[in-house]
Amino acid sequence: MSPYARLTNAFHTSLVPGRAYLKGFPSSTTRTRLLSHFLGDDTAGLSPSRPLLKAAISEAVDIRRLEPPEPASLPSGHPPVSLQAKVVAWEALESLTTGYLYAGNRDLLNALRVPYPGGVTPTDSRELPKEEPEVFPGTSQKQIAYARLYFLQGIKDILQYVAEDPTGQLRAVGIVFPNMPHYVTFDEQTSVILPHTDFNDPSFGGPSVEDREASPSVAYLYGSALERLGLAAVGYANQLWRAAFAGPGAGVKRGTEEKDRMLRRAEKVLRENIHAQFLAVLPLAAQLDDGSSGSESEYELARIDQSRVSVTDALRLRQLILAGERPTQTALVSAWHTEALRNQVNRSRDTYSRLVGQFQQVESALKDSEEAASANFERENALRSSLEREILEITGINPSDYGHLRNSSSRAAFLTAVTNKFDELINAGDLNAPGFQDGSLMSIQALRLVQAIREVRAKRAEVDGYAQRMSIELARFKDETATITVNGIAYEAIELAIGLAASAPDISICACGLSSGTITHASPSKALLAVQHAARALRVASETVAINAINSRAFIKNLLVDQSIAVEELNAVVVNVAIAGAELRQLLARAHRLVEDHVFFRPAPTTSGIAIQPSPSGPRRKRRSTRACCSSTGLTSTRWPAWPRRRGPNGSAIR
Repeated sequence: MSPYARLTNAFHTSLVPGRAYLKGFPSSTTRTRLLSHFLGDDTAGLSPSRPLLKAAISEAVDIRRLEPPEPASLPSGHPPVSLQAKVVAWEALESLTTGYLYAGNRDLLNALRVPYPGGVTPTDSRELPKEEPEVFPGTSQKQIAYARLYFLQGIKDILQYVAEDPTGQLRAVGIVFPNMPHYVTFDEQTSVILPHTDFNDPSFGGPSVEDREASPSVAYLYGSALERLGLAAVGYANQLWRAAFAGPGAGVKRGTEEKDRMLRRAEKVLRENIHAQFLAVLPLAAQLDDGSSGSESEYELARIDQSRVSVTDALRLRQLILAGERPTQTALVSAWHTEALRNQVNRSRDTYSRLVGQFQQVESALKDSEEAASANFERENALRSSLEREILEITGINPSDYGHLRNSSSRAAFLTAVTNKFDELINAGDLNAPGFQDGSLMSIQALRLVQAIREVRAKRAEVDGYAQRMSIELARFKDETATITVNGIAYEAIELAIGLAASAPDISICACGLSSGTITHASPSKALLAVQHAARALRVASETVAINAINSRAFIKNLLVDQSIAVEELNAVVVNVAIAGAELRQLLARAHRLVEDHVFFRPAPTTSGIAIQPSPSGPRRKRRSTRACCSSTGLTSTRWPAWPRRRGPNGSAIR
């Protein structure tokens, strides 16, 4: 028999009768009838469907092992038999798992449903599953145990197919129902892989109805089985835990040994469920596409993520059991009469009204707190911005380039950059340097310092140049020398000019960045004092001064007077250097204080509804008194700092 003939034979002899239990559901077939047909009912003469569906899967897998693997794309003409066998196996798995889910759901609902007072619990004639070690009275042990077995059996059959099939690939999505991509079809008239004439299922459709039976995909059914398995395991363990402390009946206590056995059984069921859930998810994680390449996420459509929720519930309950926690029993109303219910409703309404009032109060308080926090944040943010603008105005370096000075390292790096900038500018003395062009207060003051240093050098050169100017003048009029008589004392003109230059203070200039300045060394001797006395006489008592150089007399006298004045002006120029340096260092100290003030205006912690970034330098320090921490900015000593008032370069108040 050819592989294709074997496949069509397995389809009609195994798959079609195996999934016939779904025929007419739910329009004409009840859920009870469906389960009787799927599980088998000896009284009604119905055989179980599982052997037939398992036979269809086994035959399809055997054909796939003998046939070449299906190609990546569907070729024209007859589809490969291997691909057709895979689809047949998928449809058999979907039919098989659907039946187990129906059966497990029925028992799970019966086990967890709380009957109405006075209601009758349905009888169950089935025997306790062999997996259960003993009977635990006071629980729905039989129903919930069967539910666990049904869900687990569907998972086992799918995993067996994954292990035996050459590729083990599962169907996760379909193409017929775009709004429900996890739904697929079987016995479709327009199927390309399973032609309708050879693979027709007479249980579905009809002459005037399109043969199309919708079914969740194998992967989706697998995820549903995993979810229900977790619910059944947690529900079973929860019942054992509560029944172990409550007793088998009203007024009956359970023995210590029996209670311990029930708790151990509950813990074991939870542990087995956690391991089973984890191991059962791994094959699908390896088989299904997670959508990372832009394709549809088959893993998400399989709902495998719900296993994480059920495992979390199982872990929590297991921890409670292992910790020896006692379950809390819900207080039941003993008398279900109208008056008792009416009183309970009234109490509930009163409680609700009180809760609404309290909620409104809390909501109002939270709103006020949020508004206050928002206003305070905006105020402090404005303060931070004001500080950063003033720091930029002083230094010419933007604090935002250093992380807005949010931590100690960024603040230290900022201050180091400021010091290095002006050290280099002052030492180089290049007036065209970009740092001098940013218009900052420190740059302007650094220019003044450089200017004052240059004026000192120029004034000193001027004082030293008078002797040379006098020599040039005498040579112009061919006077070899000129003698000046002051108060009866004769001085040679050039020597007097040289003496005046020597009497000027000795000035050392330090071009050492922000610490630049001058040092004056003045120690005139008696001769220099005499020279200075003669220079004064030239200035204030010209009638007592006699100069023997007839042609150069007036010019020499003017030169000596100008030189004497220049010597005295030299001291004033030196003072300008000291003033410029002191003002520059004052601006640097002011920048340091502003950076330190910036520490106290870190963003506040995140409040409800207000996203505020915390300080990256660590936990926000405890706020000290406003006057103590913000004295340098002129803040008032209120609870929240007022807008800081500072003085600009021209003395005007700024905010």
